[in-house]
Amino acid sequence: MDSGKGNNSLGYTGERMIPGKADEENYFEHLARYSFAKPLVEGKRTLDAGCGDGYGSAMLAQSASEVLAADISPQAIAAASKKYDAVNLKYLVMDVENMTIDLAAFGAAVCFEVFEHIQHPEKMLGCIKKALKPDGILVISTPNGALLKSGKPNPFHVREYTLQEFNGILTTHFPEGPYVYRRYGQFNLRRRSGAAAQAMQWWVMLKRKLGIGKIMPSGVSKHLKDAKSGPYSVDDFAFREQNIEEAEYFVFIICGKA
Repeated sequence: MDSGKGNNSLGYTGERMIPGKADEENYFEHLARYSFAKPLVEGKRTLDAGCGDGYGSAMLAQSASEVLAADISPQAIAAASKKYDAVNLKYLVMDVENMTIDLAAFGAAVCFEVFEHIQHPEKMLGCIKKALKPDGILVISTPNGALLKSGKPNPFHVREYTLQEFNGILTTHFPEGPYVYRRYGQFNLRRRSGAAAQAMQWWVMLKRKLGIGKIMPSGVSKHLKDAKSGPYSVDDFAFREQNIEEAEYFVFIICGKA
């Protein structure tokens, strides 16, 4: 995804996905979400809210009529504009909780892995709703706060959400009826086979039975890490509408009725 137009000046913390610096699992996990969204924004003027490094905005620009990529970080926007350049791709430093964008200016909006990073996601949703046309489409994701990944709280996340919490906030701002939902879970297929599947299934069952919290036993975490074999690809991640409460990420498509 690197356009070869210069080095990224952002410091890599492991949280912001930067191609060439992130591990390949993290890279393809993020890439899969933008690949999922790409056909959904085809021919539409699209807002990428919280664009980060810009690799995903560049992918969307291959399909969308125009992409406005917004992020609160001036460093991220500066790096993205140097790395990814296209005639239909524009960058803007902007706080997603306080976006000032022309009303009904976009046919689509994409917002991946931003919800959990901000204090007031409802403010961001209000801005996106105003920016979308009546029949516009929103593709939005957040990690599954009920599914354990590391055993330690993510210091970069303000809060992680269960499926019910995520759905509740979204439907408050985009009520079902005027808006049509398709709800997906993004599943890491590498973590759903062999020893990894057994470890995960055992831990989810125990967690539900005992009502215990977010600490994953080291043995389970090790099984998940050891499940990897061979290089990753986008095909290692599936988007399913079944059993999404067990997915690594929730990915919702919300369409307005004209």
